[in-house]
Amino acid sequence: MVIYDVDSYIRMIRCWDDTRCPANREAVRGILRDLTAVLLTDRLSPPQLMDIPKWKAVFKFARNNRILNGNAACCAEYAISRTAEIACTWVVRDTCEKIRLFNTIATSGV
Repeated sequence: MVIYDVDSYIRMIRCWDDTRCPANREAVRGILRDLTAVLLTDRLSPPQLMDIPKWKAVFKFARNNRILNGNAACCAEYAISRTAEIACTWVVRDTCEKIRLFNTIATSGV
């Protein structure tokens, strides 16, 4: 059983520039891409209010380090700022707004 706990992802992204961590950049990149693949299937429950800033931090990290692409990048940007580039407009409408975790974060006002 795999549990998608935002606190684990927060700890993991701290490994990005820390050579003492067992996970190198490529491992962190792969783990975050796997996470967004799961998120795009809408299998995770919406986050608790206290976890929304943490999820936003994970998505901002992924955006700033150019880890995500395609629909995952569009949905992460939507969750962070509730906006999207022109190229993402239909992805947001057709996909991101229907995914509970992304939509809860985007509409939270947090």
